[in-house]
Amino acid sequence: MSTTLREPRYHIKVDFTKGIKNELKIMRRSKKPFIRFVLSFLLWIALLILVFGFSPTGYLIPIFFLLLFLALYFLLSSFLPLASPITIGIVGYLVLRFFHMDNNLNLVLLLSLVVSLGLYQNKG
Repeated sequence: MSTTLREPRYHIKVDFTKGIKNELKIMRRSKKPFIRFVLSFLLWIALLILVFGFSPTGYLIPIFFLLLFLALYFLLSSFLPLASPITIGIVGYLVLRFFHMDNNLNLVLLLSLVVSLGLYQNKG
């Protein structure tokens, strides 16, 4: 019987200035980007049906903003690593605009929220 040794999955490198780190970085990309594209496409189709198929009433407006948020999130997450702060910024501005609250102070607060969320997610 011959015994064969398996290659290790990753190599650990010791760097005294940075500590122990992995040479092979684990990709944080989605394993199934095709599903994300299909889901984004279906959400955009549902949003178009909602906009062009129904009259704007009180109960459809939150559904519109929810569909818009999900469609933008799944579309932008395919291309950008920080999709959720950008999506929150875009949909947040549209909600403020809907309620006629898009003055300079609210836009600065929204921008600071987007920047702080981006820094928080980028740090982890």
